[in-house]
Amino acid sequence: IGRSLLRPLRVLSRAMTTVAGGDFDVRVPVTSNDEVGALTGQFNSMVEGLRERERIRETFGRYVDESVASAILHREGQGVLAGETREATVLFTDIAGFTTIAEYLSPDRLVLALNEYLETVLAPIRAHGGVVNTFIGDGLFASFNMPLACDDHAAAAVRAAIDIQRAVGSRTFGVDGVALATRIGISTGSVIGGSVGAGQRMSFTLLGDTVNLASRLEELNKQHGTRILVSESTCTACNGEFAFAALGSMTVRGRSDAVAIFSVDPNGQEIPS
Repeated sequence: IGRSLLRPLRVLSRAMTTVAGGDFDVRVPVTSNDEVGALTGQFNSMVEGLRERERIRETFGRYVDESVASAILHREGQGVLAGETREATVLFTDIAGFTTIAEYLSPDRLVLALNEYLETVLAPIRAHGGVVNTFIGDGLFASFNMPLACDDHAAAAVRAAIDIQRAVGSRTFGVDGVALATRIGISTGSVIGGSVGAGQRMSFTLLGDTVNLASRLEELNKQHGTRILVSESTCTACNGEFAFAALGSMTVRGRSDAVAIFSVDPNGQEIPS
């Protein structure tokens, strides 16, 4: 009798050890209808729930940056991130002349080239502690220090921008070998972050003047023939770490007052501290 009771408990114990190691494919057969059988059934249900949660996390992580997905999934089941305000640096990218490129590439080849390009852009952002919030057509919107903490976030964003330009400029993309030039705008300041939406459709996003300015700076690269433009606040926060070139004050769309803008040479070197 003792062996008949201990045997299923040992099987269950080994299965728990397997699950603790991260393997959620285990399933223990229910061989009795007593308390041990009930416990085994509950264990199988628990593992099924863990397996489903892992599947959601993996799927979610494909559409939301991993750090954002983890933060949401760990908020005790709320499924949202409450609004908060924090000092952060925002970075926008866009491909120069993408509309023209899209006219002569077939859809499948265009998507292939774009995906290769985005993988190239993503790597420096993540390497320097940034979070990609969303893809916007052929560009993306990333942040440093929101929601993932990032020390010296202004300089981290500029380093990421320089690395992006070097990586993108040194290769072509897709089977057609398309060169994709990138424009980048960066701004530092107060940012509001949180989950917004309605009903079952929610999205983590960032709001505020800092976000709008970074987007406008990306657009201004067209006018100045530059690749990276940063706001005065970003330039100041970098504490002389980079060789910025002042381009004067400009009126940007959506703002009544002029803003000072600065460019940085992606092929230049950081100034030694």
